[in-house]
Amino acid sequence: MCQTVVTVVIPVYAREDVFGTLEALEGFPPEGVALRAIVVDNGNAGPLAGRLAEVPRRHGWCTVVRLRENRGGAGAFRAGMAAALRRGGDFVWLLDDDALVNAGTLSGLLAETARLEGEGVRVGAVGSTLLGRREPTRVTEAGASVSPFSGALRLRHHGAEIHSLGDCTDEVEYVAAASLLVRAAILREVGPFEDIFIHYDDIEWCFRLRRKGYRLFVTTRSTVNHAEWEGKFAPWVLYYDARNLLWFLRQYKPFAGVVARMKLGLQGLFLRMHGASAAANLLVLGVRHARTGELLLRGALPEIPRERYPLERVLAPGQVVVVLAHTPEAAALWERLADAHGARCRAIVFEGLAGRGLAGRVWALVCAGARHLWAQALLCAHPAATLLFDVAGTKGYPFPFWCRRRALFQANGEALSVFAYSTVKPVKPCGA
Repeated sequence: MCQTVVTVVIPVYAREDVFGTLEALEGFPPEGVALRAIVVDNGNAGPLAGRLAEVPRRHGWCTVVRLRENRGGAGAFRAGMAAALRRGGDFVWLLDDDALVNAGTLSGLLAETARLEGEGVRVGAVGSTLLGRREPTRVTEAGASVSPFSGALRLRHHGAEIHSLGDCTDEVEYVAAASLLVRAAILREVGPFEDIFIHYDDIEWCFRLRRKGYRLFVTTRSTVNHAEWEGKFAPWVLYYDARNLLWFLRQYKPFAGVVARMKLGLQGLFLRMHGASAAANLLVLGVRHARTGELLLRGALPEIPRERYPLERVLAPGQVVVVLAHTPEAAALWERLADAHGARCRAIVFEGLAGRGLAGRVWALVCAGARHLWAQALLCAHPAATLLFDVAGTKGYPFPFWCRRRALFQANGEALSVFAYSTVKPVKPCGA
């Protein structure tokens, strides 16, 4: 019996999740599939590098590609894709090391690819629906499109319960590399990811694929549980966000690139206004390198301190918190918490701003912008205040990271968690 050969590419940097992922893959072997794995050691050092070197001995179907330095997710996937093409096979499956697979993850991707190809569709790639780790039945990402006006990602089914979607397969502009299946022949034609360290590598690759006339799909028949990105933000990411966003938009969405440059200019202004000059400098450097084509690796970027604050410090007596909430219930919860701790709360609710049609979307954007500007005015009036914004809005707020002290929160009944950051040490108040 002729087997389908699938080579899974898994980059690894500073995490040990890959060992559980490999065990899980061995536990879910799809019928008629010969699975190979290429684990990319992305410049790891110490005990983790030693454990990765032992992977081929423990798992005979795996090989390890070692990079001398951390090339980011983009460089690691690029190296793994090139190695997969050298080894041959029918499919290449891109998989994040912390993605929790299940019995239907790979089989669902293969089945949908076969079904679509049988209908005469020119399939470029098929991706899994990403579910959360904290909320394992809630969709975090099921593909996306890119706004031609702002360049922002428009996530499909974000926040929906997976059971409410049923079995469906949607055509999209972008599929996350957290779990993506592509035929090796197509990958050979289109080429691997660009070596841009992190962010927009898989988005650019998907648009490159579409320019070749291929179509992209995401299916609920294949799922993985993947760590939510909230709380992962670090100031140095601003450099790659700015550089790679403008680099991508210049090629595929020129009008949105103009808007994005204006938005980044405002972001830099707000960062400086709130004393985060070091972070603003990183953003400006990213904008400049998008124009010149230069790229710095993570080790060449300056380190900016990031502090964590307990809830008691965020809501200390007399402390001012500015809350951006998607629901009145979340805003009311923070008002009660602030009152109980002796803090002062200024809540701004964004519920009901979603508009229909072009006019509705424009009006919603105007309203959201006005409310964000009001939040910034409050922060300038209270320089020691902390900006709080909810997990539900992390993909929707255009301004949340533009202040000195900021925090993410999750409100679900009695449950509450806070992540707080500071990009710089305390500075003089605005206008001082």
